Amino acid sequence: MASRVGIRELRAQLASRLESATPIEVTRHGRTIGLYVPLP
Repeated sequence: MASRVGIRELRAQLASRLESATPIEVTRHGRTIGLYVPLP
């Protein structure tokens, strides 16, 4: 399951979020604008 994160929060925590194996659903104003899925 992907974790939802706002674009501002993602920018502030980018390094730690990208190290995680959890997919990230990126939102702006509550609407999904992107999905980051790490490779295994």
